[in-house]
Amino acid sequence: MDNSFTNDEHILRSIRGKSPQLVNAALKYLYQHHTIRSVVSKQISGLGGSPDDSRESLHQAIAVFYTHVMEGKYNPALSAISTYVVKIAVQIYYTRRRSEIRRDKTIDRISEEMSSSIFDPSELTEMEDQKTLLDTVLSAAGDRCKRLLKLRSADYSMSEIAEIMGYRSQDVAKNAALDCRKKINEFLAGKPALLAALKSL
Repeated sequence: MDNSFTNDEHILRSIRGKSPQLVNAALKYLYQHHTIRSVVSKQISGLGGSPDDSRESLHQAIAVFYTHVMEGKYNPALSAISTYVVKIAVQIYYTRRRSEIRRDKTIDRISEEMSSSIFDPSELTEMEDQKTLLDTVLSAAGDRCKRLLKLRSADYSMSEIAEIMGYRSQDVAKNAALDCRKKINEFLAGKPALLAALKSL
């Protein structure tokens, strides 16, 4: 492990610099940091996660941390880097796990409904067509809007969305959601046929 990073200030200076080598070295140092890895592993294990879950969550957390640093959202006066990264990693795992539980419950409910009725294969085709149509509309607003609106449709609160997507507050997330809906409305304004198809879903 690279031991040249002596403190948080040094790490931040390297990440904010213009040298790709220093940025990569700083992020690699955080990923390999024994204490960070140990705490993340312990906390995620306590939530029922596996070693693979810990590694994946830590990897994603460091990417989020890097984004927060570059966007000025990380305040070193409020939290040490190690504490900040651990918190993000655990939140990422917790959110993903909750999403999996919700998905499993939805699948179970659909399975029960299907088992109690006659299944028409054409319904599957209709479901796929609907998914393609919705993806087309969401993609028009951009990947970030697509992700935000899908989280919202999965009943995540604005405070949760702000945490997951790195917004400063739930109000900022709420405004972002409004902007996304505005983009979709503008996209649909010139496509009456597509709008009519959506209304028929």
